[in-house]
Amino acid sequence: MVALDVTDRAAVAALPTQLPLAFANVTLLLNNAGLASGFCDVASYDLGDLEAMLDVNVRGLAACCRVRLLV
Repeated sequence: MVALDVTDRAAVAALPTQLPLAFANVTLLLNNAGLASGFCDVASYDLGDLEAMLDVNVRGLAACCRVRLLV
């Protein structure tokens, strides 16, 4: 198991080189990042909460998929 902050793009990019050789030929990538915060109506929603959720749930997912495709 590897703990990884998917919002840290440098850590995501470096991950494939840090894995054991047995994991060099990954054929399945399971992304399990999720963050939900700021449950309220749109008028009072904190945009910082929205940005954090997008960073983890969308940008983090894309970064993990992209780094896997580049290996």
